[in-house]
Amino acid sequence: MKEGIEAYIIESNLKVRKVTVAHVTGNLATVRFEEGGGIRVPINRLYGSEEEATKELRYKTEMKKPPHNYLNGQLL
Repeated sequence: MKEGIEAYIIESNLKVRKVTVAHVTGNLATVRFEEGGGIRVPINRLYGSEEEATKELRYKTEMKKPPHNYLNGQLL
């Protein structure tokens, strides 16, 4: 992972967000958001394209669906 490249992260398991890698130390990368600010994340949470991140996000959300349908606490 090189500094200055654009990457994508999954934020709060809800959406894909574009970032720029500012600094890499060991297994951690400091990333900057387009809107300003930044965070430090493990390198394995960075994706090279938006499609890769979206594919992973879809996989994670499908895994979280409950096996049964509930409405107001009652099984349908």
